[in-house]
Amino acid sequence: VEIREVSRWPDGSLRWVLVDFPSAGVPGEKKVVYLTDAKLDAAATKDSVSVEDKGDTLVVATGPAVFTINKKKFNFLQSAVVDGQEMLASSADTGSVIEDALGQKYYSSESASNEVTVVDNGPVRLCVRARGQHMPRDGKGYSRGMYGYDILMNFYAGASDVGIDLVLHNNFQKSIGEPIMKDASLLIKLAGSGSPVAGTCKIYGAAPFVSEFYKPEDGDSICLYQDSNGAETWQTCQGYTGNAAI
Repeated sequence: VEIREVSRWPDGSLRWVLVDFPSAGVPGEKKVVYLTDAKLDAAATKDSVSVEDKGDTLVVATGPAVFTINKKKFNFLQSAVVDGQEMLASSADTGSVIEDALGQKYYSSESASNEVTVVDNGPVRLCVRARGQHMPRDGKGYSRGMYGYDILMNFYAGASDVGIDLVLHNNFQKSIGEPIMKDASLLIKLAGSGSPVAGTCKIYGAAPFVSEFYKPEDGDSICLYQDSNGAETWQTCQGYTGNAAI
């Protein structure tokens, strides 16, 4: 079990904590978990998650899987070996990719100043954070790039899954304008596959976006939320909570 302090109340007491622990079960099964300060014997764990920094790459081992992340040319996952088998094919076109209104593509792997760091180091959960800017190739496209990326990758002991939070941002110290994008994708290429596959977000103006791999159920909603448009109206969040100030 891992417990990490996230926030405290003004009196110094804990307000939020992040708890990670392994749990086994079957789909649909419900469990009740209690958080206690009682001294209990720790449950034995078969696997732990670890990371090795090899300079240009980070190698994350979870037990059944070994993942390699390229720190210099971040393309999401450079390699994913599960139960001894490589699942991904090498491709320069993978990672976080943005396409502008003219069809020009911008890649996370082309960022000249990306940063890939370990922000939480388990033994139960390990989190890698990648930050940079999508850039075009061969001097084409919008020379200052097409939005920044901030990606959190969570790896878990004993699992071959990777949990992803991907944020696109336009909050640079100096404005790069308001570049228009038509498509934002997180691309991977499977071994033996002829082309990359993706969970793609189709974005049209300020309309909500829907992932091609995610089909909302009744009552679900997805919203593309921008908290600053760079103009004098930045304190107003149009369309999210009406015209309420934020």
